[in-house]
Amino acid sequence: MFGPKELDKANTYNPNLQNISESAERTYGEANSFFEKEEIYMQYIERQILLGKLTDEKDIYDKSHAIASDLAKCCEMYLKALYLYENKNGTLSCEDLWKILEAKIKEDKTKEDARVKDKNGNIIYYQTKEDNKTPKLHPDGSVVYVYAKVDSLGNPVLDSNGKQVYVDKFGFEYNENNKGSAVKTNGHALDRLIELLKPESKLLLETRMLSIPMESTEKNNSISIIDKLQQVGILSLEEHISQEQFLGWLDQHKKTFEESRFSGQNQYTVNIEFLYHLATQIKAVAQYIMSPKKNQKFTVTEEEFNKLPAEIQQLASFHSHLISEDLIKLVANNEEVNKKIQSFFNKKYILPTDISQQDFYKMIEMMSEKEISYTSGLCYMIKNYKQLNSTIIDDETKQKMGLSLDIAAMFNAMQISSSKVVGFLIQVKETLGLEIGSKDFYKLFRVLRNNLVHRNYKYDFPNKEVEITYDNTINFENINNNNYKLKF
Repeated sequence: MFGPKELDKANTYNPNLQNISESAERTYGEANSFFEKEEIYMQYIERQILLGKLTDEKDIYDKSHAIASDLAKCCEMYLKALYLYENKNGTLSCEDLWKILEAKIKEDKTKEDARVKDKNGNIIYYQTKEDNKTPKLHPDGSVVYVYAKVDSLGNPVLDSNGKQVYVDKFGFEYNENNKGSAVKTNGHALDRLIELLKPESKLLLETRMLSIPMESTEKNNSISIIDKLQQVGILSLEEHISQEQFLGWLDQHKKTFEESRFSGQNQYTVNIEFLYHLATQIKAVAQYIMSPKKNQKFTVTEEEFNKLPAEIQQLASFHSHLISEDLIKLVANNEEVNKKIQSFFNKKYILPTDISQQDFYKMIEMMSEKEISYTSGLCYMIKNYKQLNSTIIDDETKQKMGLSLDIAAMFNAMQISSSKVVGFLIQVKETLGLEIGSKDFYKLFRVLRNNLVHRNYKYDFPNKEVEITYDNTINFENINNNNYKLKF
């Protein structure tokens, strides 16, 4: 068994942590390890609950707070790694940057005072419950922060006794005796770490937090061309939570970050769904800024963005998974494709939803509008074949659908997905040069239909003219005196 001793022997790397880039990379790498571990652990906990093996309330409490603590660590480490990376070419040393991150000194390096101040230089306070530790919350979930009341010139407003008047965001007033506790800068303070980010990173994070539903976070864990479309204003931002809700949640969960190591000492509310969503989106931003993938090195110009038709917004809104930078460039620089996109969406065709970006790109590039329409319709028929076949009683209607329904029946029987069907039709067009939906195209499928034999989940063609086997390879022989090989 590979155990701790063997791991110690394998751990031989010696990083130079005085180097800012190296320090950022190692912090980012450890954050990734924490995140990977938490995903595996959450999947384990889910199985335990579904199997009825985890039912004890105390045990669930302990495990939930442990998950919250580690998700908090992930967020903290990603944000710190990103801050280091974004400031690697500045004038401060790695040690200085870490002191700022750990809140040992103020950002301006002029004071050791860790109390947080507003833009007028006045200390910010927060209201607490009876334990003098737990923050009070407004009805919207945000912490009740109290600020020194000032006039339009920033001068302090005093009461009749010459004492400072304090006020919260809703205008309720407080005095020196009930203003609350001073807010202190903390190395684990979530909102502070986010504020340290460069504007682009901060905007990316806030946009993703506002626009991606929490229940869809696993499917939206990477920066894509969609983010660029939102940045340039081509794709409007559809908010699933408001800016106020986002800030309220940050306030509400600051305590998780500051006290995540002490769930047995102080009671605080955790929302694992929000923390997982936040950790996922912070991770996505950090990965994009620090280690962009090949498909994240966007080169679309402002001129190309300006050439895009309005219909690209519909495509991005309803089929964001099909949008790639290559597609954006193709639509912007190819007038025929541009018109094809416009026409296609004006006529409200139904696109197959489970095809890959690459197959969609090829379909738009190679197929005519008529062929795209046929392919989309065929995919719909395959997916809904049983329902269509059982409800279409009218022979005339069946006759109109013709061989298309038979083709759909064949693909449906073979349990071949829309994605593989589209890929196959692209190969038919590329290899055989057939127009999709043409008479020659139907001839090809008549051969397939007439020779199809089902044998223990194997499909083959005994006459050797065409052969389909379980490994999803199709060999076409004696077509135009050539041999062709197409794969699903």
